[in-house]
Amino acid sequence: MLYAGPAWDLQVLEAAPDSSAKAYAVWVSEIMLQQVRVQTHVRHPYIIDMAHGQTQVATVVPYYERWMKKWPTVYDLASADLEEVREMWAGLGYYSRGHRLWEGAKKVVEELKGEFPKSAKELLVLPGVGHYTAGAVASIALNEVCGAVDGNVIRVFSRLRAIGAYSHAKAASDHFWQLAEQLVDRENPGHFNQALMELGATLCTPKSPACSDCPISEHCVALKMEKEKRHLQSKNQCNERCALCLPHGFAATVSTFPMKAKKKEARSEHFVVGVVMWEDKFLITKRPPTGLLAGMWEFPCVETKSTQVAPGGATKALNSSLSLPMGEIWEYLGTVS
Repeated sequence: MLYAGPAWDLQVLEAAPDSSAKAYAVWVSEIMLQQVRVQTHVRHPYIIDMAHGQTQVATVVPYYERWMKKWPTVYDLASADLEEVREMWAGLGYYSRGHRLWEGAKKVVEELKGEFPKSAKELLVLPGVGHYTAGAVASIALNEVCGAVDGNVIRVFSRLRAIGAYSHAKAASDHFWQLAEQLVDRENPGHFNQALMELGATLCTPKSPACSDCPISEHCVALKMEKEKRHLQSKNQCNERCALCLPHGFAATVSTFPMKAKKKEARSEHFVVGVVMWEDKFLITKRPPTGLLAGMWEFPCVETKSTQVAPGGATKALNSSLSLPMGEIWEYLGTVS
């Protein structure tokens, strides 16, 4: 079992009072680690997932430690004030995730009588917990035999089996989850899932994968096709109804996989923002409870249709938004893009 060997340097969960305590700790770490890239040399007892992708894990560890010191149990988090939770989360981004952790804790305490869900299926009832998070928490903390498919696992599977369909297409997604459930180790599902995610995060990377160091390269169909300089089969050569292949003509390199749809262009939004100061105090307003940055505090602002807003129009918009008789006292400070 490659993933159980010293080469992987896997973490081992510290002893916890019960499975619920473990599940709570892993749940918090999973939510914090979403969208972050883990440095495999940075270790922490519950920061154990090796599979995410943008910020360094060194940023997350102190947040996690402060969180668990302040709210060591799901009961502690459920009794916390939401504004306190948001303050603790500040700097991690994706603030709705901290809000959902708090909502999930309240659900466990108030609706589930303090009993943390005991399976991946049951974990799905918690706010913000999807298929991946449920599988990761259940396999790592509860030793449930179930798969966990994130972006790194998708990349490993798509190359291992030369799956050329767009990675988020339903047919491909279903197939990845089927593979995960079939391949997961029955004795050590958590270790297996972590090793598979770490393989994708450290060796089977999006660009310049380290195929020569990969312990499963001899089984990789994409690598074999690259070495033989073969093109992907056409759908007619494979199966006329195959939903997992690309059309004929794509050069078969390891980095071809997985195929991703083009990202949507970023939407531009324009706002007039007012900075109102009285002595040493600033006026701030709270955003709506749903939508972007829900419930966060900000300077008063009004969305506009253009980047060019005349001073008179800006004054009128802000006065109307604040419902305050501010008159013409606004002073233009500048533009931020």
